[in-house]
Formats: sequence, C-alpha cells, structure tokens
Amino acid sequence: MSSSALDMLIARHCETLKEMLSEFTALYRQGPVSGPPDLQAMEVLHKLKGSSGSIGFRDVNLAATELEALLKASADGHEAGGPHWEEAGKRLAALETLVRDIRPEQSSLFGRQI
Repeated sequence: MSSSALDMLIARHCETLKEMLSEFTALYRQGPVSGPPDLQAMEVLHKLKGSSGSIGFRDVNLAATELEALLKASADGHEAGGPHWEEAGKRLAALETLVRDIRPEQSSLFGRQI
C-alpha cells in the first residue's frame, strides 16, 4: 500500500474514531448514573481501543485501554458512584479531548509505506 493510500485511510479513520467515541459517550451517558455502563457501550469502547491501536494512534489506544480497565474493575465489585466513577469521568474527558483533536499525522503509520 502506498503511503498516500495509507494516509487517506488514516484520515478517514480519524472520523471513524470520532463517530465511535460519540456512540460510546451517548450509550455511557444513557446508562445507570452510578452503575457500570451497559454491554453495548463497553463493546463500542473496546472497538475504539482496538482500532485506534491498529491504525497507530497510541495515545488514543492507551486512553481507551485505561478507561476500559477502570470501568471493568468498577463493574466487578467496586463501589458504584465512588472514586472509580469520578476517575472514569476524568478519563473519558481526556479521551474525548484526544479524539476531538486527532489528526492523521499523529498516527505512527502516517507517511509510511507498507
């Protein structure tokens, strides 16, 4: 694949990540106020995590990985509404900022030929 074709794919993927995050955020906010997000929300977050890593967006991948792990740990027995949920809100805000401001050049694959 030429670098220009890959770069175009990466650029399109920036929009896909924004759509995925928008879907996750909507599902997350529709869920219980102090309980774990529903399965569909977690599936979207998991896809966002995987696809961002696959296309070279390491910062987004790391932020999504940390949020997913925190939400899973909270759902597995930590206090609902406690400090884990406050931290989840902070991590979601950080992920939203990363994805909102994402540019193709931030991908480790941008400009490379494979």
